[in-house]
Amino acid sequence: MADLQDLERMKKKVATLKTEVDKGKGRLEESMKTLQKKFKVSSLTAGQALLVKKTDGATKAGNKFNTAMTKFEEAWDKREDEDGDD
Repeated sequence: MADLQDLERMKKKVATLKTEVDKGKGRLEESMKTLQKKFKVSSLTAGQALLVKKTDGATKAGNKFNTAMTKFEEAWDKREDEDGDD
């Protein structure tokens, strides 16, 4: 009798896991469609490569902005110092 109950529990667990796998496949499919539509990439590897490229570009742009801002602030401070000498 215990063997039949164990078998029923296992069948339910297998059915639950199968449902979870199917849901996961559906989410993966939707994610891949989104990657293709929004970013024109056809695989996770291509998406990761694009992410690295975009992140690198954003970092470089941020660094360039910070350098330009520092130069501007230095020039502004120098101008204020010169104006204050009058």
